[in-house]
Amino acid sequence: MLSRPAVGIKLAREFTLRLGDRATGDRISAAVSGLVDSLGMAGIIEGIETEAQLRIAREHGWRLGQGFLFGHPQVAHAVMRAASPPVPAVATPPASEPVRR
Repeated sequence: MLSRPAVGIKLAREFTLRLGDRATGDRISAAVSGLVDSLGMAGIIEGIETEAQLRIAREHGWRLGQGFLFGHPQVAHAVMRAASPPVPAVATPPASEPVRR
């Protein structure tokens, strides 16, 4: 990490599956979240599938997460379309009404 500084850390799904075990899973999640925070890095916890996992991840300090709880994989153009702002509709008068100037 010192020769090639990382800008973020992702906690793998294997650890997320252990959230709530009050043992290794919880300790690793909280420790990595603390490390991310103390180094000022971006951190994301992956594999969040339940509200309980999300709640525990937040308790451990995670701000970003990914997983089926938030949505399923999509093709790139669908993601871009969903993320794009809507195009405003242009109001046009009905054909039967004259345009006023």
